[in-house]
Amino acid sequence: MGESDRLIADLAAQHAAVPGGLLPALHALQEHFGYVPESSRPVLARAFRRSEAEIHGVISFYPDFHTEPRPSTRFQVCRAEACQARGAAGVWEAAVKLAEVDPDLEVAEVFCLGNCASGPSIRLDGRLIGDVSPERVPEIVGGNDRDPVVSVARAPRRCYVPIDASALARGADALAEALVGSGHDVVRTGSRGMAWLEPLVEIELDGVRHGIGPVSVDAIGELLEFLDADPRSHPGYVGPIDHLAWMQGQQRVTFARLGVVDPRSCRGSRAVGRVAWGLRAALAMAPDEVVAAVTESGLRGAAAPPFPPASSGARWPPRRPINGTSAATPTRATAARSPTACSWRAIRSRCSKAW
Repeated sequence: MGESDRLIADLAAQHAAVPGGLLPALHALQEHFGYVPESSRPVLARAFRRSEAEIHGVISFYPDFHTEPRPSTRFQVCRAEACQARGAAGVWEAAVKLAEVDPDLEVAEVFCLGNCASGPSIRLDGRLIGDVSPERVPEIVGGNDRDPVVSVARAPRRCYVPIDASALARGADALAEALVGSGHDVVRTGSRGMAWLEPLVEIELDGVRHGIGPVSVDAIGELLEFLDADPRSHPGYVGPIDHLAWMQGQQRVTFARLGVVDPRSCRGSRAVGRVAWGLRAALAMAPDEVVAAVTESGLRGAAAPPFPPASSGARWPPRRPINGTSAATPTRATAARSPTACSWRAIRSRCSKAW
């Protein structure tokens, strides 16, 4: 067995132990080899206890998986309606012409990158970029669209930089890297929703978050200079975020944490007192108690999928038909215990006791 075969076998075995591990295994193979080798199919089939035909079906279903080497650079142009309306056709033509003289460049279509607010959008080797014009295409492909100058901060500050699509497409990752490299404390957050200000950088001053935006990649050096002095003198300074008229005119409920904390961090949500009582209660309960509470409440999806997952060995009873007189329809006595009649009082009672 060669080195490549051993690597394929190791990756297959590693991901086979994880539920739903086939797609991550395919991604891992493509990341290492640049494509999914044909020789990996029988190995994956054995590891995941599937037929080779099923493995082939998964690979061929997703256009991002390749079974042979591809050009080293992949330039995907969004051709969906919003980007088309903002000039994606010109971006596509410029990229195609560049690919004709560059054999290492592959140009492909993609339909919606979730960045409609700042189209035309493209994705270069997985990196989302927005506001792309035909003139910028050679610069982007050549890697000259971002080269921030990083200096060491004299006065390190806490900064908040979004990780939503609009901000990422305009260089938020490069901005965050430059801030971290300069010694600033950076927290990645969701978006406040003000796409016209992305990337929006929020700087904490005396416990109040002040905004500067939009901050382009080529203006990172200027931002770092103002952070060392007085951020409020930056030409893109918009003021304390919570005092902006656009924010004052809203009463956020489900979006209360949006743009405030790292959406991936439960600890961050707890720090601002935004963790719902139900989640706090669930974290204090044992897994079996959580399952029992949800089962007793009757909570379920409209399509009645099994809960808990089949791997747990537990199943909910079949859903009772809304109409009809089938023999399978529960009697009044059994219907009272049926999970189709959702009782929020039941789950609240259990969780309140645990909390």
